[in-house]
Amino acid sequence: MAARVEHAPKTNKRGPRPSPADVSVREPALPETRPAQPVIEIVSPFVDAGRFAAKATIGEPIDVVADVFAAGHVVVNAALRWRRSGASSADGTEWHEVRMESLGNDRFASRFNADSLGRWQYEVIAWIDVVEAWRRAVVAKVAAGQSIDLDMIAGRRHVAGLIERADALGNTGDAARLRELEQLLAVGDTAPLEDDAWTSVFWRNGDREPQPGTPHAWAVDVDRDLARFSAWYEFFPRSAVAPARAPQTLSDAVGRLDHIASMGFDVVYLPPIHPIGANKRKGPNNTAVAGPSDVGSPWAIGSD
Repeated sequence: MAARVEHAPKTNKRGPRPSPADVSVREPALPETRPAQPVIEIVSPFVDAGRFAAKATIGEPIDVVADVFAAGHVVVNAALRWRRSGASSADGTEWHEVRMESLGNDRFASRFNADSLGRWQYEVIAWIDVVEAWRRAVVAKVAAGQSIDLDMIAGRRHVAGLIERADALGNTGDAARLRELEQLLAVGDTAPLEDDAWTSVFWRNGDREPQPGTPHAWAVDVDRDLARFSAWYEFFPRSAVAPARAPQTLSDAVGRLDHIASMGFDVVYLPPIHPIGANKRKGPNNTAVAGPSDVGSPWAIGSD
């Protein structure tokens, strides 16, 4: 005979449902600030996420790359800025700036040359180029036979703003070209906009606000050419002269430098030149026991 199964009545452990009038609408919490547009990521060169300075040699081009992007159908521009570390406008060494070229897939690149030894700094700034986006849209609409009446109204405002900033920056050549463009746009002539050279004019004189940048300047230590590649020769000053008559000094070892250079070496590397300690002194063939006549190892300093 099959066992009889009884089911307990269902209960609502959560209690009765509240009526719509009792439900309070909770507004979503909005951030105090929105993320800056455009976004700058994966900047290089750097070492250990910027904890240490990158390395370069004097006169060597320093290539800087970064991912720069923004949401929507916008045109993004970026600039590389660099200077000597610790420099300021007070001593006449302000930031130098050069345009970063788009490599595609949101990757931008440029380079700078460090013309003196020491630490240098660089940073990347970016902004949305509204005027360049307008130029490309007008060219595309004209090619497609679409109306550009509203675009022309916006364009005249854009060009007027560019002229004002070019005058303020002292870019007289750009200002003259922009005034010619203004006159052509006034009569409905859009043919000059097909020239991609306007991109550089807009880059120099466009409105860069808002202008996000890297959170801090990245460091690059610039060394001599020998720091990039060189042949190092290591020798012991104490035994640099033959035949050995007694322990040699640094002055005695100077005479060997020309011979080392003739073999093609660039750098002389000296082991520790302090006295060899008696405590923990090494014996022959790196043995742990040293006799009274064993000279020991210069790396075994010891405590006595």
